[in-house]
Amino acid sequence: MQAIASPSSLKVFLVDDSPLICQRLSTLLGAIPGVQVIGTAATQDEARQLESNHADVAIVDMQLRDGSGINVLRNISASGRAIVPIVLTNYADAQFRRQCLQEGARFFFDKSTEFGRVRDTIRQMAEARSAGHPGASS
Repeated sequence: MQAIASPSSLKVFLVDDSPLICQRLSTLLGAIPGVQVIGTAATQDEARQLESNHADVAIVDMQLRDGSGINVLRNISASGRAIVPIVLTNYADAQFRRQCLQEGARFFFDKSTEFGRVRDTIRQMAEARSAGHPGASS
């Protein structure tokens, strides 16, 4: 899934191997003014599209078809780009949370209990960006 994003929109890329989760997130986030979901990936390899799509935000699951979201977080950190990594996972115990935050995740949410917090966080980021606050997406 790819969309053409306006230069001022907050561009979100989804990394999750569940088509249902990607569809639900696309619907929730796409309804927020100033937010565009610009792509999805189900594997670590596909997630490399983040950089070429100029994503501002990456929502990453821990469990992917070909490995771990941890490697996606590492790749985002190594890229040097100002992509805000958000982890949304069913593997939400303290050990995974700590590891994800150490690998560069800015936010960490449990899919089963905090799905709405992802939407709220993206909305706040989009509002900050449209208000012209520096660092709204970094």
